[in-house]
Amino acid sequence: RPGRQEASPAPKESAAVRAVLMCAGLGGAAPVALGQASFQALPVLPGGNFSSAHAISGDGLTVVGESGITGVHHAFRWTQLGGMSDIGVLPGASSSSASGVSLDGTIVVGASGSRAFLWTKEGGLRDLGLLPGGAASGAAAVSDDGTAVVGFCTTPQGTRSFRWPASAGMA
Repeated sequence: RPGRQEASPAPKESAAVRAVLMCAGLGGAAPVALGQASFQALPVLPGGNFSSAHAISGDGLTVVGESGITGVHHAFRWTQLGGMSDIGVLPGASSSSASGVSLDGTIVVGASGSRAFLWTKEGGLRDLGLLPGGAASGAAAVSDDGTAVVGFCTTPQGTRSFRWPASAGMA
């Protein structure tokens, strides 16, 4: 009809559109429809009162972030089949937060205390170290295949970006 606009078809869903948002205190993992979008509340770690998602794997099946009580938080890895898992903290640290995950969800990166980490189920947490003269570091993202990590390191010259290739260490 003249003057009437046809609705455009809904866009195809992508991993980014399927991103799972964390909703603290909502319990359960049942999706709740909101118009055409749906949100899935993820649980908190035992004893916690909040959770916050920071990254989702490229295949959309793994979510990472942090959960706990205000001031004391641990990095987590969540999957539909495995649920919420506490990644833990590096020795000497009291908190951690995950900020990146590989394409298939098997490698997680972030910060624990004042150090960047890489986590795998088989190897646990691995301290990625510091740039020369560095005081603190944090990992921000990991490559799809998990062979490279990027992040920041504070040094006497200021905050510097780093790239950590598994074969050579922090550079």
